[in-house]
Amino acid sequence: MRRSAILVASPAQASEKPPATIAEEPAPLLRGRVVAVGIPRASAIAEIGTFHPGGPIHDNPAFAEYTKPGNILDPSRLLVTSASNFGAAKARPQDAEGAVLSLDPTGPATIVVPPGFAAAGDQVSTLDGRLKLFAAQSPRFRNGVNTPQAATADFCAAEPSPIPSSGRLQTAASGRFSGC
Repeated sequence: MRRSAILVASPAQASEKPPATIAEEPAPLLRGRVVAVGIPRASAIAEIGTFHPGGPIHDNPAFAEYTKPGNILDPSRLLVTSASNFGAAKARPQDAEGAVLSLDPTGPATIVVPPGFAAAGDQVSTLDGRLKLFAAQSPRFRNGVNTPQAATADFCAAEPSPIPSSGRLQTAASGRFSGC
């Protein structure tokens, strides 16, 4: 079974004292590979993983369909945020572009993301389904498309929101969180 890992290193706190001795243990071997290239300012990555019973995605047949193999929320896929709309028009011209991609990391070849693959403005899929647009700062992804009465109706899932999220999927496109 293949595993992906992200190592985050941070400097020690000023109050921490360095160890008196450093252990002479060999570092564990971490194998990895480049899954995708061509993602401007990628800022977050997460394996989708399993949606558990009792949750709003697992227990809703309409949403659960998206988690089946090959679909956009397949547990083996990766979600990656970017500061690009990949050619999709901006829903809010005054705000920064941003998108969330769903990538299938199981193929042997590196995914080369085409710069304008999302120009159609919807939840496009390309490269034999290995690359899918999950959300973008684009009219099709405005919260008001499905929930016109929402306080965030004018905002998109991949842009900043003035209202905090409460248990909903959060994204970090453009380096800021949203409450989609």
